[in-house]
Amino acid sequence: MATTVDMQVVKSKLEQIIADKFAIGNERSAHIENCELEGEVLNFKVSVRSKEVKKERNTGIRITVFSITYDVRGQVNLFNPDPDDVKVCVHAPSPVNLVCVKASEIARFIMA
Repeated sequence: MATTVDMQVVKSKLEQIIADKFAIGNERSAHIENCELEGEVLNFKVSVRSKEVKKERNTGIRITVFSITYDVRGQVNLFNPDPDDVKVCVHAPSPVNLVCVKASEIARFIMA
């Protein structure tokens, strides 16, 4: 029996969880740059913005404390997720480029 996937729902949920888990600050957001389903495997790239803005008490001027944008990339089999196959990657400056962690590594670290 074939299962259909509503990609708009997938994209919306993906943006939401990435913004909730990977962005910080009072003006955070996530935007899907690429999201493709290849067979059962979802490949994605999400641009994440973490930003903190404070309002100066006396003048009311908004001051940006920090603002950084980075990519989160991942692959997951939506129909048969295997913790060893689920990877989450963050784009880092050169020469590192990508930092990836498997879900199984995260689970082992948490349970240690």
